[in-house]
Amino acid sequence: MMRYCRIVTVPWDIATQGMKRKHLVVDRHSGHDWRTFLARRLLSQFDRLPHGDSTSMAEHELGMEASAYWFLGRVARIYDRVLSIWRIPPSLCHVQHARLSPFDTGGVASGKYHLLASTDHDSKSFVQDHSYSIGTVDQFHFWVAEAFDDPKEYISGRVLPSAVSHPGSDCSNCILVPTVRSAEDWSWELRVPVADLPNKDFEPQRIFWTLGEFDEFHAYVLTEFNSRAQEHLLKFIERQEPFSSVDEARISAINFLAGVWQ
Repeated sequence: MMRYCRIVTVPWDIATQGMKRKHLVVDRHSGHDWRTFLARRLLSQFDRLPHGDSTSMAEHELGMEASAYWFLGRVARIYDRVLSIWRIPPSLCHVQHARLSPFDTGGVASGKYHLLASTDHDSKSFVQDHSYSIGTVDQFHFWVAEAFDDPKEYISGRVLPSAVSHPGSDCSNCILVPTVRSAEDWSWELRVPVADLPNKDFEPQRIFWTLGEFDEFHAYVLTEFNSRAQEHLLKFIERQEPFSSVDEARISAINFLAGVWQ
């Protein structure tokens, strides 16, 4: 039975981004610098965000535009460094190609998920057919209400969903199966073409990071930006309390999300 009474407790417009541990390097030879990546996010310069080879290949294979990606309403453990929590503005509801999917689309392209032989879809058509406009976010509400006894179980990423039709943990009827099953495989993705993202006044509500990460980014801002950009970045990051460890930052982010879901 669908638990419709729970649907209203699930805010669709809270989304997260993070970095992998391996991303927190500064490689001047390759041009990779996590601090530049974060600064461009905070300055709403989404069209200048570097795209990794795997992301670019996935977008090409799936026929998608260069996009920015968020996880909807949860922290993904694999992206648990320099966590940022965003409130998605209502204006994105009107972006034609902004989409929600009940899985990581890059995982479909890379083989992290495989399609059962019973489906006639290839990866590209599968993603297209199982993506929803933000205006039809009820798909997410219904799924969470049906999949969990308590919607907050979705936030933790530790509880496998149950009794859901797509994507489901009862894979006798579903057509998408992760090659290594874990609760985090059942994460909803929000993606927006970078060309359609606002170029100002769109920044995360909170950042959850360690003291070392904060200090490194703070020093970078002081040396690499003109006064106007520097003022904007410092005003934001100096409100973001750092934590003593990665685990403390991640748990605090999960607790913050749980509070939003009250």
